[in-house]
Amino acid sequence: MNRALIPAISALFLSSCANPLTRPEPKVEAFSTPPNGAVSTASIGDPVISRGKHEVFQAIDLSNKLAIKGQFEATPGQYQIVAEAKNEFYVAPYSGVQPESRQGEIRSLDSAYTGHLKLRIKKESGSACAVRNLGTVLTNWCSDIPANYTRTTGRAMSARSVSQTLIFLGTTNDTARFQFREFSGGYAQPTLEAETAYNLKDSKVITYKGAKLEIIESTNQHIKYRTISTFN
Repeated sequence: MNRALIPAISALFLSSCANPLTRPEPKVEAFSTPPNGAVSTASIGDPVISRGKHEVFQAIDLSNKLAIKGQFEATPGQYQIVAEAKNEFYVAPYSGVQPESRQGEIRSLDSAYTGHLKLRIKKESGSACAVRNLGTVLTNWCSDIPANYTRTTGRAMSARSVSQTLIFLGTTNDTARFQFREFSGGYAQPTLEAETAYNLKDSKVITYKGAKLEIIESTNQHIKYRTISTFN
């Protein structure tokens, strides 16, 4: 081996050991909203009750657009943290199914390059560079301005569960209408969809698939209700 290369290789090795990368894994969490006993208000098109599981991942919300030397741009939005070290982290748009928040985008302005890109962001300075691979930065692929961001938690539909939602569609002549949607396997489109209606003169308590609501007030534009129980 060329002896001149030994110090450089040693320095690179020590640097990587002193600043190791970790890769945060998304977690699956159960959710049920609103909680039993809660009094809520929903307008037309709003969910009145939901239950299921979602992916939870570490993320940032980028508030400013980053122009990267005329070659790339990163748009405002949410980005998943895919790797992190002591002084920096790497982000990319969430690649799973239906994230709840609008995702940012790292765009190539040169049609000659269509590879997947990430951003490396320095924690102290906010310096942002486009990278092809973790740890690989080309000096001319960095933004002239720092990234303005806040750390947050991202959520998305889980491919490993079923989620259920009941949506308010309005009230006409004391009949309240709802739409039930069920998603499974991470599909973006409902795997089950049905409409149901209830005459509120007969009862102020409605049930659907185990979900039970007490209707306190209902108009064509909104309902006020108390959650008694969620879906089975």
